[in-house]
Amino acid sequence: MLVIPDDVDEISSSIRESDEEIIIITGGLGPTPDDMTREGVADAFGDVLVMREDLLDEMREVHEVTKDAEVMAQLPSKAVPLKNPVGSAPGFVIDDRNKVVFVLPGVPEEMRAMFGDVLRHLEKFGEKKHYVAYIETTKPEASIASELNEFVRRFPSVKLGSYPKGE
Repeated sequence: MLVIPDDVDEISSSIRESDEEIIIITGGLGPTPDDMTREGVADAFGDVLVMREDLLDEMREVHEVTKDAEVMAQLPSKAVPLKNPVGSAPGFVIDDRNKVVFVLPGVPEEMRAMFGDVLRHLEKFGEKKHYVAYIETTKPEASIASELNEFVRRFPSVKLGSYPKGE
C-alpha cells in the first residue's frame, strides 16, 4: 500500500513508476481543490480530462449538482466509468494492456459499494497473474470480514491472509 499526497505530479509519477500490473486508487474524486486524482491519473497515461455529459446527466438524476461539483464528471478520455450507486463521484478504470488502474471514491461506503465492479473486472485475469500485495488498514478485522470473504469466494485460487495487530 502506498499513500500519495494530493499532488498531480506525485500521483502521476507513482502510477508510471509502479511495477504493479493492477493498481487500485481511492480518494481524490470530489469537487474540492485538493481532489487531484483524475488529473494525476490522466497525466500518468498521457491523457486529458474530458467532460462526460452522460455522467453529468446521471449525477443530476440522483443529486443536485452545483457548478463546482460538475468537475466530478470529468474523466480521462481513455477511462471507462464505474457507477457510484451511493454517492456522487463516479469511479473509473483505465486498462492500457500494461497496467490496469481502478479509481474509486475515498468515502468508505462509496468505495465498498463499487468494489464489486473491480472484482468483476479482475475475474478476466483468472490464474494468468501471480503477485503478492500487502495492504494495511486501521479498521478492525471484523469490519472488513465480509469483503475479504467475498474476495475469497470469487477468487478461490488466491491465497489471502488477515493478520491483525493488537493494541
